[in-house]
Amino acid sequence: MLLLSRYEPTADSWYPKCMLHQWTGIHCPGCGATRACRALVQGDLWAAIRFNPLLIVGGPIIAASLWWQRRRERRGGPYAPWLSWTLCIVVIAFFILRNLPTPGSSPLAP
Repeated sequence: MLLLSRYEPTADSWYPKCMLHQWTGIHCPGCGATRACRALVQGDLWAAIRFNPLLIVGGPIIAASLWWQRRRERRGGPYAPWLSWTLCIVVIAFFILRNLPTPGSSPLAP
């Protein structure tokens, strides 16, 4: 967090770049995550959501779902494959929607 508060993740910075985006121009589901985390560190929630809504909005929901499933399994409950499938479908849908060609650019693109 200290690095994010001191050094801005720009195209010229030393932060790692997304190889998929560099090679193909396609935004992966993680593109914009570093900038989103920087915006969160600075207290700008809306900018963080704009950079990567899956991470900022979906991250806590995904983490809570995984925690709930793990807790359920430890108590002897059955494994719920629907959770894994739902997470996969959400990530794939986000990947597709953020790369749809639109007149300007996709509203989900970082």
